[in-house]
Amino acid sequence: MSDWSTETEVQRILRLAFLYGALEEHDGKVFVPGVPRKPVCGVQVLRSLVSRGWLNSEAKNSRFEITEEGKRVEGEINSRH
Repeated sequence: MSDWSTETEVQRILRLAFLYGALEEHDGKVFVPGVPRKPVCGVQVLRSLVSRGWLNSEAKNSRFEITEEGKRVEGEINSRH
């Protein structure tokens, strides 16, 4: 993990993406779809997760879905806690 996020934070973000089917970007922040506007993380963290291949971007509607690799990583982190 890098300096911007702990393993637990990454696990939480990936778990939310898995449970809700996607995350959405609005105004520089990332949210769970349909939930009152409490940010999950910032765009910088989101971009890092996308670059690692853990989230997949749907540019047309600012949605980010968890990838199979992201599910694997989340499961690995979960098994260590």
